[in-house]
Amino acid sequence: VEDAALYYGRSSIIQTAHQLLMATTRPVIISGASGSGKSSFVKAGLLRSWFPGQEPKAYADKVHILKPGRTPLQELSKVLADGYELIVVDQLEQLLTQALDSSEEAVQEFFKKLEALNKPIVCTLRTDFEAQLFKHAKLIVISDLETQLDTNGYLVDRMSYPLFRLPLLKDTEIASIIARPALKAGRYFYPEQLIQTITRDFLSYPNSLPLLS
Repeated sequence: VEDAALYYGRSSIIQTAHQLLMATTRPVIISGASGSGKSSFVKAGLLRSWFPGQEPKAYADKVHILKPGRTPLQELSKVLADGYELIVVDQLEQLLTQALDSSEEAVQEFFKKLEALNKPIVCTLRTDFEAQLFKHAKLIVISDLETQLDTNGYLVDRMSYPLFRLPLLKDTEIASIIARPALKAGRYFYPEQLIQTITRDFLSYPNSLPLLS
């Protein structure tokens, strides 16, 4: 969250995710492959958009970020809903991979209590856990948001969990991720072709953002 000012490269889809979060009362699922930058997208990109004009320190106390871990319901119980404007559940797949009770009943209970908070909620999830985690819940894949909204700006399908899959980064977005934080710190790449070389290498391994950083 504290590095939000240095987050670049996904401005257009941040706007889409922001609009989606405003268009539903259900938790929004941000899905992507391991290493695709889901957590950074939410914590550094979407949060900054949700609290425009504010520094991360100013809105840090307005957001509760949790990971399900071994005891998801216990982690959820730490959320004092009235004190937060937005809830982030990072690595939602931990309901299956780390929780002591990963049964279908336990997962359903987690979502029931999560939605009872009655706050905007965004979750990150590894794509390969979509089917397993939501095998008994309906997902609606957000592909063209504008066509999926009613005249009041809400999702037409209000019963399903909206799922937004992070698209692969474009070469121009990768170049922005590489160059703009450096420029902001007064640093430059020499020779300039180095940016193109790094971008080209990254495109060969598109879900390796941790290595790029």
